[in-house]
Amino acid sequence: MRVIRQQKIIISTGEAPDLAAVLHLPDILGKFPVIVLCHGFGGNKNSRIIAFLAHQLVKAGFIALRFDFAGCGESRGNPEDLTISSQEQDLARVVAYTALLDLADTEHIGIIGFSMSGMVAVNYAVGSFPSFAALCLIAPAVNKSGYLQKCLREDRLQRFDDHIIFDRTRMSLQFYKEWFRDVHEKGREISKPSMIIHGGRDERCDIEDSRKLYALLNGCKRFIEVEGAGHAFSRREDLHTVGRETVQWFREQLFKECRTSDVPVPQPEPVAFEPVFHILDRITERYPEKTALICDGHSRTFRQLQKEILLLSKVLHEEGIRRGDTVGLLLPNCIEYAASFFAPLRLGAVSVPLNPDLPENELDRIVRDSRLRAVIVQAGQGNLAHRFVRLSKIKSCILLCDHGTFHKEDKRRYCNLSVETIPSRPPGPAKVHDSDPAVYMY
Repeated sequence: MRVIRQQKIIISTGEAPDLAAVLHLPDILGKFPVIVLCHGFGGNKNSRIIAFLAHQLVKAGFIALRFDFAGCGESRGNPEDLTISSQEQDLARVVAYTALLDLADTEHIGIIGFSMSGMVAVNYAVGSFPSFAALCLIAPAVNKSGYLQKCLREDRLQRFDDHIIFDRTRMSLQFYKEWFRDVHEKGREISKPSMIIHGGRDERCDIEDSRKLYALLNGCKRFIEVEGAGHAFSRREDLHTVGRETVQWFREQLFKECRTSDVPVPQPEPVAFEPVFHILDRITERYPEKTALICDGHSRTFRQLQKEILLLSKVLHEEGIRRGDTVGLLLPNCIEYAASFFAPLRLGAVSVPLNPDLPENELDRIVRDSRLRAVIVQAGQGNLAHRFVRLSKIKSCILLCDHGTFHKEDKRRYCNLSVETIPSRPPGPAKVHDSDPAVYMY
């Protein structure tokens, strides 16, 4: 089972605004190509297509780095200072940051530009010191004059002497001027491998503009039209087509270069796959009375820990949790955390640690993003967990307590881990593959 390593970072350089980013790392040692993902206008690093591509890329063996431009999302900066030029500088700062990553193969960097950041990526590619090996433009806004004129007619864009207001957002006049520029001719200056993906029914960026840019590109290139897709690739099948083509493109370009370069790419030592719960079972069989955990004056032997895991996995199984489902752990540091963490894994499910101290809106976002099917909480946090049940498709709340027996009430299931008997017929362990995720970290 694969632990997806994901961490929030801040990219800080000099006097420029700090940039918020999310870094996705493969779960094995070595050097890996890096893909930098740039969001579109009005979006951020958590936009659906950007987050989806990041997860697809890291599963394929890349490092993925998605970030918010200055003044967008969680990054510092004033939205009114946003320009195409400032975003080019942000992109350059992010690419430079990859040199600080121990696992990064900085000779093989790919850039993804979606929508407006497609124009940013093109400008960066022909800049003074571009540092990348392959480019992917998705629904690029390389000629927005027609679209902006339409917005003017629809009163979505208002122009004043020193600023514009676009969809109720105040922007600098410089941004407006730069957005009107046609960057097609810059395609002649791009010789690095470049792919363009565009929806056949893009309502915002004309696919013919992408075809025109593609015709001018030099070097290795590819054009993919996703038939019937709109600008955001909202349909599931369209999104997966974009993901499949993007991963395949970077595999061909970056891994191919790695294989043919003079410096060999470090390969991880092959190891036999064994699920973590099998390892725990083997240790318990050998050392049942050895201390496994100590927390706040409480302790558990391996036998006691295994009993709690089997008991909780039985409860989860009865609540319908199966392989691939996600289970949230809304728990403080406590002795029950270990059993709560390993029980879903025994069923082939995914554990999702949640910080109870996070603001409710942030917890709501994580619950929706991870598509939780169940959540394990302490009895005192039942109201917060029940709120998640109402807001999402969570099937059950498992409340850990030290009293009573099991019973259901409004999708709440009370579980007393102090029960001494191990279930006579515990479920599992599930048959899992080494590519199955084990943990989602936020």
